[in-house]
Amino acid sequence: MKKQIKMLLVAFCVIPLALTLAACGGNNNNNNTTNPATYTVVFKNHDGTVLQTIENLTNSTAFSFTQATPTREETNEYKYIFVGWDSHDGYYNENGSNYTNKNMTFTAKYDQIGKYIFGTTQNYSVASGQGNQGWDQWFTFTLSSSTLIKFTTTGGSIYTTYDINNTSYPIQLQNQIGTLASGTYYVRISANSAGSFIIENLSTSATAIEFGTETTQVEFTQGNQYKDKWYKFTLDETSSIKVTITRTGDTWNYTVVHIYSATDINNAIISTNWSNSTANLMTTLPAGQYLVWAVKQGTNAPATFKMLFEKMSNNTPNIDNTPLLTAGQQSSVITNENGFWYQFAATGWNDNYAVRFTIELGTIVTSSDFENPINLEFYNGTDFETPIHTETVERQSIHSTDTDFSTIIHATTARVFVKISASVPNETIYCTVEANGFEMLQLGQNKAVTSNSIYAITIPVDMVVLMTKSSGNISAANMIKLNVSDYHQFTLGDFGGIHVYDTVLLYTEGDPVFIESGTYIFQADGNGTIRFDNFITTEDEFIDFGIQQSFPSNSDGRDCWYKITLDSPATITATSISMYFSINLFSPNDLVNAITPTSTSSSNKIYDLSAGVYYIKASATASTVAYFTITKS
Repeated sequence: MKKQIKMLLVAFCVIPLALTLAACGGNNNNNNTTNPATYTVVFKNHDGTVLQTIENLTNSTAFSFTQATPTREETNEYKYIFVGWDSHDGYYNENGSNYTNKNMTFTAKYDQIGKYIFGTTQNYSVASGQGNQGWDQWFTFTLSSSTLIKFTTTGGSIYTTYDINNTSYPIQLQNQIGTLASGTYYVRISANSAGSFIIENLSTSATAIEFGTETTQVEFTQGNQYKDKWYKFTLDETSSIKVTITRTGDTWNYTVVHIYSATDINNAIISTNWSNSTANLMTTLPAGQYLVWAVKQGTNAPATFKMLFEKMSNNTPNIDNTPLLTAGQQSSVITNENGFWYQFAATGWNDNYAVRFTIELGTIVTSSDFENPINLEFYNGTDFETPIHTETVERQSIHSTDTDFSTIIHATTARVFVKISASVPNETIYCTVEANGFEMLQLGQNKAVTSNSIYAITIPVDMVVLMTKSSGNISAANMIKLNVSDYHQFTLGDFGGIHVYDTVLLYTEGDPVFIESGTYIFQADGNGTIRFDNFITTEDEFIDFGIQQSFPSNSDGRDCWYKITLDSPATITATSISMYFSINLFSPNDLVNAITPTSTSSSNKIYDLSAGVYYIKASATASTVAYFTITKS
């Protein structure tokens, strides 16, 4: 009975308590008065150091790491790059919102990047790849100042950032050469086999050039296709230099040489061709530092090269050191206002030879430069005070006619020195010396000539020139003064002689030609003996006004030339006494077309002339003795 009473008492106590608790739970849901669950997120560095703790997060509260980007101390061999957060509890979104429904711990994650020792060869393997491609490998280096670098690699690129997601572009290098500013850089190796790379400071690693001393011969052995070598030199002042390159190799395997400013290795100042065993570079450079790139191109066959750098002077030249313009080859020079010296000689040069010197214009900087001429001064090897020949090359006339400028130099020494000056800066001029000299002819002397051979002659002053032959099958010749392609056509006759007073004059069936002073060349069209004469050379050939002149007998078909000088304008009357005889007046500049008389009669021709020199051609059409008189009023 007692047992039953105890059970009733327990039930009586438990049931009301349960009802009370149920009533309390229902009130909490209706009134929402309790706090929600909260969580804590901890950010740690690789070594466990707490970087940031974020507490009291609910499942609807966004969170992110708000402290400075984590860092890891570098070692002697490696640098560590923070690449994100690692957690066994969940994923951390760097670019979006993060939420949690539990306590979480994130640990800083780093990529280990090899430290590259600048100027050394860095080997790499495939197994230790990084980034989103397993075979990518990264290295890093830092430059304390702007540096000109050469990057030699089989599969790498240089970046300004560590870009494991491949979203940026590498630094563009010309021929793997470039200038990098101070800062930190990254080398990405994308290769599926082991290899190596090297980054060099060209300012220190390039071989120094000593002017006047030939460089050591470089040998590119079998298989060294596109092998190269770099050199450097410094100029303390504006200088003209000549580079002689000696090369061996097959037709497709020569070494090409380029010269760059150390501040611009994207654009070569001057370069050799690649098809000759010997090549010359000639240029004028301002003070500064320069790099020389010798690169073997073409096949992978063996090749060698060596170079000789020489400085030139813009003062009196040193005969031993003045660069030689190689005959038959085009040399490029960049002149300045003061000018620079060169020397040259042609094959077979002696005091009876002349040589042709040609200039071709390079790049004209601006149209106004057409107004600035190129000045040429030629000297023999013993006298640098008095030039043997001078020329002023007008750019505009050459450019407008699209022709080169040429002149003929006649000297009496084995070598000729030329000083080339121009006021246009950085203008390339190409000079060529004829490979072979031209044999010189002398006025008043017979000369045996060979068909198609080229000869030269100097006309010392403006004169009427008569070109005649005594033998052979020569019929004509063009005498050319090579500055603006000024030439004269001669039709040749036979030698003969006549006497006017006591002076012997030559006559010919050909035409005398008025020619300005200068050195000319010509090519005979046959074999034979020819000569050039100044047809009027003495005072006896001046006409005395009012005195009857006798024309020789037996002179049918012949011409005799005379000249008159008028100090002031005058009226001239030419009177001839023969129906088989004629007189005509000519201007010195036109000995083909006679001056038209003001009036004529059966025996007189009247001319109203201005002051100056005039030529008179007396012609006979039959064998007769004739007389003529020139009067002035």
